[in-house]
Amino acid sequence: MIALFQILTTCQNDLNNCCTDYALAGYLDIIKQVINIVHIVVPIILIIMGIIKFSKMVVNPDDKKEYKQILNMAISAVLVFFIPYIMNLVISLLPDNKFDIAKCWEQSSEVAEKLK
Repeated sequence: MIALFQILTTCQNDLNNCCTDYALAGYLDIIKQVINIVHIVVPIILIIMGIIKFSKMVVNPDDKKEYKQILNMAISAVLVFFIPYIMNLVISLLPDNKFDIAKCWEQSSEVAEKLK
């Protein structure tokens, strides 16, 4: 992670070549892949856990705390599902004073493909 910040500070000096820097594109591509995996896997796990809690609630309807846990899991699954969209929104809202992060974020997959 320290190397990423070093790359970003050197990018402020040379803005034209920054978005095509292979190290930065590699880091951003890895971050995008991790976010996409979390985007898919975590809601599935939360839905499965919610189904298990719901089946326990059917067997024992007197347990009132299960309702709140199922609601929390559903809200968490929806929030985790929208993480990539929230990330793209936040990145697009950043001011592009010296370094256009949004362009680099979008181009990172293309530059990382050239690495392979």
